[in-house]
Amino acid sequence: MKRDREKGFTLVELMCVLVILALLALLVGKAITGSINQAKDDLDESKKKAILNAAEKWSIDNSDKFDDFETKKIKVGLDVVFIVDMSGSMKGKMNDGNAKTAATVNSINIALDTLREYEDNRVGFVLFSGRDAGGGSSGNNPYRSANTSILHSSNKLIPINQIGTLVHSTNGSQEYVTIPGDTNSPIEFVGGTYTMLGLQKATQLLMQSDGITKKGRIPVVILVTDGEPSTGVANRDVNESNYLQVTDADQGHGGTTWCLSSAVWPNFKDYFEFPYVSNRCATVTNYPISEATNRSVKMVWNVIQTSVISKKNLSKIYGASMYFYTIGIGLTSDFGKFMLEPNATRLANLSTSRATTGVDSMSKTEEKYWDTLWHVDISEKLYNFINPTDGSPKKTDYNYVTKAFLNSVSLEDLKANFEEIATEISEATKVSEVCVKVRDLQQGGYLGKNIELTEEYLNDKYVIMSYNEPTNQFSYALAETENQIQACQDYYMKQEAKENE
Repeated sequence: MKRDREKGFTLVELMCVLVILALLALLVGKAITGSINQAKDDLDESKKKAILNAAEKWSIDNSDKFDDFETKKIKVGLDVVFIVDMSGSMKGKMNDGNAKTAATVNSINIALDTLREYEDNRVGFVLFSGRDAGGGSSGNNPYRSANTSILHSSNKLIPINQIGTLVHSTNGSQEYVTIPGDTNSPIEFVGGTYTMLGLQKATQLLMQSDGITKKGRIPVVILVTDGEPSTGVANRDVNESNYLQVTDADQGHGGTTWCLSSAVWPNFKDYFEFPYVSNRCATVTNYPISEATNRSVKMVWNVIQTSVISKKNLSKIYGASMYFYTIGIGLTSDFGKFMLEPNATRLANLSTSRATTGVDSMSKTEEKYWDTLWHVDISEKLYNFINPTDGSPKKTDYNYVTKAFLNSVSLEDLKANFEEIATEISEATKVSEVCVKVRDLQQGGYLGKNIELTEEYLNDKYVIMSYNEPTNQFSYALAETENQIQACQDYYMKQEAKENE
């Protein structure tokens, strides 16, 4: 029997085997290299984390370095809404003879100039007023509903570099404000004062989703008005869930309120023949004596609560404390001043309003007497509303104002007020940036000796630490770009120069 010939690989088969082995070697090699690189990357991330943790500890012990004005740079954008009283009374004159309308517009323009220093700022406008339904009286009913036909609001917050200069104009007895680029302008100064409505619309403007992350930005409201609300929500029940919902008013104009309020005093009828009183009050004297002041008190309180809830909600949405400023032009009543600056001192003034206004020494045949009497009546009742004597809990949640300016009686006053506000909120947007060298972290005992780093890394690597005062937040990052490294080197040179002075 023949023996079979020994079998072996052909050349083609051998080449196939070699190719397969090469592919396997490549795959295994990549896997091994990947594992090594991953371990290296993990080690680098571990080092970075240790360095950033060390920087956080360093910043606690060196917090004073963040107070240096040279470390502060503008890094935070502002969302600012101007709420402007457009009521007819704004067409009056200030003590220096300037029109309140023109003075307000010119002063807002000064604030806009300051806000233009940082292009990331955004601005919106809410121009509020209040008018009787149909523009006139509703028979003998003093609680006339007010519509919102003359309210104007920006549709969205506008980048500051797209905002031009506001314009004040007149046409006979009519006065207007024009917002550049706004097709709904000009807007006329006319009607009553529906303050709560202006606040509601401003809050909605800031809360609406506009495609820009609000976290890290700062919300600001600036309210300017020349009087107490004459139109608003008073009789209907409101709570936190619907304070910010825009509604028609159920409280009519202040003239009607004034008549009913004055009726609480026995001498009212003795001077009823006074023409001014007769003309305004003849049709409403049959209503309950206390109804008007009770409604006015509730109306003022609802303005305050709308502001309190607005500030709380917006601070939460933005993740930063809201700035809320109020400017009162020529305010005289204690309850009006309390509405714009609700603090303990203003509250105490409500209870002593009668003694301090001099109403008892005024001539009762003068219109001013009745007007002052109305202010006193509402002030006293507002104090009792906040501090009830029936054993029910006192109201404590009412202070919403960052700063109030209630003595604006001239153009120069208004200019100074708006300039101070704009400067203050611009300073609030500045973030302090401090650099620390990695070597200093290690030598200071903040970075463990077991973290192995090259001499080059220790000497040439920096951590940039940022402190945002408005949001009270720190952030830490390694300087990696050439600009960042150069900025830290410059920072160190300045610090060394100071130490050698």
